[in-house]
Amino acid sequence: MVSTQLSSDFQNRSKELLGSAPEPAITQAVCDLIILRDVRKPLQILYHGTGLKSVVSIDRQGLLPRGRLYVHLSGDIETAIKVGRRHGMPVVYEVLSGNMENDGYIYYRSVNGVWLTKSVPIKYLRVIIHSRIAHLLRDYGPQLMA
Repeated sequence: MVSTQLSSDFQNRSKELLGSAPEPAITQAVCDLIILRDVRKPLQILYHGTGLKSVVSIDRQGLLPRGRLYVHLSGDIETAIKVGRRHGMPVVYEVLSGNMENDGYIYYRSVNGVWLTKSVPIKYLRVIIHSRIAHLLRDYGPQLMA
């Protein structure tokens, strides 16, 4: 993956120049800047994968960059599920990116295919619950969100 290679290259070069590696958030921010192509018209629907533990926060605040420069989105559900698995039980949000763009939000597309935007307000989000965790939410509900 381009981002991983850029991150690794950036960390290695920083060690040479500074004697230590930069913080992960700094590495990600630099990589976000390096891999931007240009402003793009997004697909009508994009997806964001996350872990179950983030659902309450996202449902209250929308998607925020949280230490990154941009919110990362994918063009397909499968990729979003893979991303969500990195954070525990996967939950995928559908992002009404076409509506956002019509309302003036700007989207970028990185060279590795990741869609980027500054934030996604709640009104543009719909949660898609991965089938394997739907029964847990039904059976245990708020206990899982704590």
